Formats: sequence, C-alpha cells, structure tokens
Amino acid sequence: MNSTVAGDNRAPSLIVRATLAMISVILLVFLLHAVYVYTSQRAEIIDATKDDINESLQRLSENIAPFMAAYSVNEYEKLVATETALKEHFAVVVKDREMGEIIGEPYYVSGRIRSEEGGYVAYQKDSAALNERLGQAYMSDTATITGADGEALGQVSVYASDAPLVAKLHKVIVEELLTILVLSVTLSLLLIAVLRRYFLHSLQRIDLAIRHRDEEGIPLQPVPDLQYREIRGLLIRNKVSEHYPEI
Repeated sequence: MNSTVAGDNRAPSLIVRATLAMISVILLVFLLHAVYVYTSQRAEIIDATKDDINESLQRLSENIAPFMAAYSVNEYEKLVATETALKEHFAVVVKDREMGEIIGEPYYVSGRIRSEEGGYVAYQKDSAALNERLGQAYMSDTATITGADGEALGQVSVYASDAPLVAKLHKVIVEELLTILVLSVTLSLLLIAVLRRYFLHSLQRIDLAIRHRDEEGIPLQPVPDLQYREIRGLLIRNKVSEHYPEI
C-alpha cells in the first residue's frame, strides 16, 4: 500500500499537465492573433504613408506650377516648407527646369529635409551629408510639374521616413503583448478553476473512495454519486460497480 502511494506521488500531476497544455494553446492563439494584428497594422500604415505622399505630390505639383512658370522661387519654397511641416514628411525636393536654364544647369534644386535633430533644414544638392541622409528615406515618389500649355517645368519629390512606422508598430507590439499577458492569465485561471471544479474534484472523490478498501479490494465507504457520465464510466471500468450496482 505504501509503495503504491509513493508511486502515485512520483506520477505526473494531471492538473499541472492540463494547465500547461491550456496555457500553451492560449498563448499560441493569442500570438497568432498578434501576428495578424501586426501585419494588418503595418500594411495600413504603409498604405497611409503612400496616400500622404501622393496627396502631397498632387497638391504641390498643382500649386507650384504657376510660381515656377513665373520664376517665383521664394513663393513655391514657402509652399514646400508648409507642406513638409504639415504632413511631417522626411523631405521634399523640387527640381526647377526653368530656373535651371537661367543659372546654366539642368535644374535648380531646392527643398526641405528633416535633420538628425528633428527640425527641417534647406536641402542642398551639393551637400554629401544631406544626400546621404536623403538616401535613408523609407519610401519616395516623384511627380512632374507641368505648365498651362502642358510643358514640363520640373519635378517634385516627396520622401517619407520609417520612423513613424517603427514608432506605431512598436506601440502595437507593446499593446498586443500586454493584451496577451492579461487575457492569458485571466483565461488560464478561469479554465483551471473550471477544471478543478468539474473534473479534478470528482476524480479526487473517486480516488478517496477506492483507496479506503478492505483486503479484498472492496471500498469501505460508499462510492460518491457522480452526475457526469464520463466520470461515472471510470467507476464502471474499475469494476467498482460490481459492489455498487446502483451506480
């Protein structure tokens, strides 16, 4: 009898195994959900960034055209500065072919670019540092600026950084991890409580009745009346019902 009890103490715990299995399944489900949310949010942010770029390109190309035709560089540079600050673009670069002809170059290049400190500075095409920084842009697009007669006057390019994308995705990850933690702990505790209440408690009552038996293996106490057929089936398979036909 003592050896049997000692062997039972060394046997794996059903409640521990079931709890670990449930927690693993819950974590897997929530992790899959987190991956889906992360992927969806990333796609939405990228699409929103593209829409912002296209919107700015359309607005700038239309509004810059009359100033570029009139050689009013200062006026369209104000438009660029306003658009860049409004949409928080990484950079906006304008190539003016009309002004370029005057200075003897293919284009007169101007624009605004975000500095490492976070503010905006005037873009200079001959600056190696600014060109290197411009090459770090996450995405960009270019639109042609045309005059009233359809002639190409120049180009405007809008650049976007991946900093907003990274910041928003970092927020999504933190929120999802907190959600996974809270929901996993809550669901695990609830499932453990249900498991103990409807399954483990019944098994413990059966175990207690079977352990207290005489030399012939007949239980000394009445076997508990259990309402669930799956648990009652355990008693039948252990032949307890031979001594308690009412079960």
